[in-house]
Amino acid sequence: MMSAISDFLFDILFVILVGNFFFAIKKFPTRMNPSSLSSFGFAMAALMCMIYREEWDMSTFSVLTFCIFILGVPCFTLYNYLLFYYGKPVGNTTIKLDKMKRFTLENTLLMIFLFIQVVILFMRFRFVMSTTGLASLSAALYDIRGSANQGFAYEIPLYLQYLIEISDILAYYFGFVAAKMYVNKEKGLKRNLCLTIFVIGTLSSFFNGARGTGLYFLIYYFIVWGIIYGRSKCRELKKTGLKKIVKILVVFILAVPAFSVLTSALGRSDSEKYSTM
Repeated sequence: MMSAISDFLFDILFVILVGNFFFAIKKFPTRMNPSSLSSFGFAMAALMCMIYREEWDMSTFSVLTFCIFILGVPCFTLYNYLLFYYGKPVGNTTIKLDKMKRFTLENTLLMIFLFIQVVILFMRFRFVMSTTGLASLSAALYDIRGSANQGFAYEIPLYLQYLIEISDILAYYFGFVAAKMYVNKEKGLKRNLCLTIFVIGTLSSFFNGARGTGLYFLIYYFIVWGIIYGRSKCRELKKTGLKKIVKILVVFILAVPAFSVLTSALGRSDSEKYSTM
């Protein structure tokens, strides 16, 4: 009984999220806006839950959680819609990216941040290998993740926890900077350094033994890039047809299974209960 109710709620949730997505790309000046991006992300998550509902035992999903998504996402879109069309800005709140001051980060400072990222990456690698006592990196990561799933995760030293947070902050910040530089077509050493800092921070996150954090970094980068691009190319983006958006969705759906390629690198075996997704 609960399984049938859960399946029905997932179907309703997916339909509402897809409808909310198309409403957002039609009613807002730019295709890439907070409402469409959030709806797209939640819709893809709901789709994956529908596909793997048995493997992930989604019948235990709380009805209250369904209500939060079913009501919360449309309310968020409605709030943005009312704010955009009926809100009265106080003063000049318009920000034109083409007139924003360029970043003045010095190459020396960027190299220092890059060095910090490399050191933290090496320290996390050393911690994983020394703690597990295994010779293979994939086996060590598998052991780290398996221990966490069984409730007795390895204790990370406090100093390393702070360093991991610093690495994450650097990755998020310079991911934004690199995305903005790509949109503005800025080339040179600064852009490459910013992107490298972001990439190393993303790679460092995989030492958690899982791919989730690394995936968050990548999603964050493309969302930031899309928002900045959409704001700077408002007129061109507004003319983007639904066919192009559908093609992007199809490519995304086809690309998602490729994420399972990382399973062998992280030591996940095929005999595990859950899917590689």
